[in-house]
Amino acid sequence: MKITIVGAGISGLLSAYYLLQNDFDVEIFEKSDRPGGLIQTLDTPYGPMDYAASSLINSKDLQDLFEQIGLEYAHKGPLAGVKNFYRNGMRRWPLGFVESARLIIGAVGIFLKKNKGLKEGQTVREWGEKVLGKAGYTYVLETFLQGVYAGNCSDMSAPLVLGPMFERKKPKQKPQVRGSVMPVGGMGKLIQKLAHYLEEKGVRINYNRQVAARDFVAGEQVVIATSAGAAGKLLTQMGIPAGPALSEIDMLDLAGVHLVFGDGETLFEGFGCLFPVSEGFNSLGVLAGKNAFPNEYSYPVERWIMGGSHSPHMLQLSDDELIELALADREKLVGRAQHPIKKYVLRRQKSLPHYTLELEKILNDMVLPPNLHLIGNYMGGIGLSAINRACQLLPDEILKN
Repeated sequence: MKITIVGAGISGLLSAYYLLQNDFDVEIFEKSDRPGGLIQTLDTPYGPMDYAASSLINSKDLQDLFEQIGLEYAHKGPLAGVKNFYRNGMRRWPLGFVESARLIIGAVGIFLKKNKGLKEGQTVREWGEKVLGKAGYTYVLETFLQGVYAGNCSDMSAPLVLGPMFERKKPKQKPQVRGSVMPVGGMGKLIQKLAHYLEEKGVRINYNRQVAARDFVAGEQVVIATSAGAAGKLLTQMGIPAGPALSEIDMLDLAGVHLVFGDGETLFEGFGCLFPVSEGFNSLGVLAGKNAFPNEYSYPVERWIMGGSHSPHMLQLSDDELIELALADREKLVGRAQHPIKKYVLRRQKSLPHYTLELEKILNDMVLPPNLHLIGNYMGGIGLSAINRACQLLPDEILKN
């Protein structure tokens, strides 16, 4: 069966990979001159610096994919799994004893409810404060989700954001390496290796090809693996009612300020630190790449993540202004000023969909013809691991139709 995929970003490439494993005939159309979309790595003398995700949660299926395409995992350091929170200072856990007990009682109660307390039209804040308590919501749930989704929890849909987390099933087989993993050389290497593997196996990737609805053959199986805006435009051309609304959903801008420091200048012990909205940081959080993957970086490299719904103006600032804000956050975090030996600012405009109640309604009301399939970070799973799972299910979904 012939499958046409629109988009050679990570969603399109993974869709093609799993379809190929199930003996489908696949062809990809990509409007730009390269694969990967938002996933891109800048190679520097200090180590790889990613525009978007720098790691992903490992699984047995992902391990098999890496082996199949000839990609190696970066060596993980002992601090790779250590994450920090900020609350009047940096700490491994931000709640006191009573607050922790309230969160635990609420979390246990979740699993006694069939729907996990989630209701249509409910915001993450409404759910979080009710179930986990105000402190548990503010310093754990909101802080964590801001680091992942970069959205405003007062606007974000609880069923859309939290529902998939509760639905995840434990895999039957576990990978050899647990937790977050990074390809040697950064996430861009995953794109390069995957695209090369697909082309070697006969998948044609047509670059610089902008497609429209009129280019599709009636009744053929089509996978749209583009951004929400591009997908919405195609649906509009097809006369699908959800198209106009999907093409106009709120998209969030992000920037990564990468600071390189001299040997021995370690920011903290762990992979990262997340900042609650209430603590007044300019950044959403910071990642310390050398702590997690020491062999990939010749010097300590920090990635300060800025932008999102709480700071939509960030990408209007100059590189120097963003660097100054990151350094101010760093001084607040460690209590002293230090000067980097090198600075890089990597920007991503309209990179993440804002998981609002409006997006929840669009997805709930969307009706697609059986030959059309949408894959992307706006479909209920923003992380690469969630996208990978959706792509794995795609062959069975197509065969059902």
